[in-house]
Amino acid sequence: MVNTSLIGEDYYKDFNATLGINDMSLVWGGLFDIGPPIGFFWSPPHKSHRKGTSVDIDRCAKSAVSENPNPQGICPEGWIKVNKRYIGEKCWEHGKGWLVPEATIHCEFPY
Repeated sequence: MVNTSLIGEDYYKDFNATLGINDMSLVWGGLFDIGPPIGFFWSPPHKSHRKGTSVDIDRCAKSAVSENPNPQGICPEGWIKVNKRYIGEKCWEHGKGWLVPEATIHCEFPY
């Protein structure tokens, strides 16, 4: 998803940290997993992750610098807490997307 790449690029530029992207569906929909022997098959309940328009972003981002001034919060050393509000703004900027009201950072795009 190009929109997701643009959000990641902006986050790195502004916070010196790399976002973790997960729980995406394929562009045309369907589960996006590689299964055994490398990983595990995942299955629904990610009901919204079946159309190719949803992405979850990790709550912690890997810092590229040792002295990152951004808050660590719940994140381990060397990581920073992802700014959920910033992600919401970037979801909108890069595709008119919005954050789904749930515990994860879930960006939903209209297409």
